[in-house]
Amino acid sequence: MTFTQNAIDTINATHSGEQILCLLTLSNSSMQTIRVVNYDKNIWSNGREYQWFPFAVKLPNRSEKKDIAGTIKLGNVGELEGQDARMLAAIDSVTEPIDLKIQIVLTNEPDRVEMELTGFKIKGVTVTREWVSADFVFEDMATEPFCGDTITPKLFPGAF
Repeated sequence: MTFTQNAIDTINATHSGEQILCLLTLSNSSMQTIRVVNYDKNIWSNGREYQWFPFAVKLPNRSEKKDIAGTIKLGNVGELEGQDARMLAAIDSVTEPIDLKIQIVLTNEPDRVEMELTGFKIKGVTVTREWVSADFVFEDMATEPFCGDTITPKLFPGAF
């Protein structure tokens, strides 16, 4: 999870004329996949259209909760109509965990992913008139249910 050399050069350049864009993909088996970009217009990246939408991604400080990987805030919720309002209603109505993928691209090459963060799950969603705020976490396999039996020759003689 590190930037490509191209992105590092753009970040460190005195003036590159390029903007760094963050692409979010929210998916779940019970809802249509949502793709948004923090830019002033829709863009296409790797054959997928990302809808312009105001949002911010916040990663936690070391002193904050250990289980939360970060927070996304989708903005101007109270003023949205049509497709945008339906998208946020879909997020709010889902009962199963939502998968989150974060990609970083540059405006001159949106098909070239400079960094990709995957494996996140939306943990909780809060909806207000101004924002939809959602915490996201890494999917922790250590807390998943696991078989408590030990496979030994005495218990499973046919396996040995």
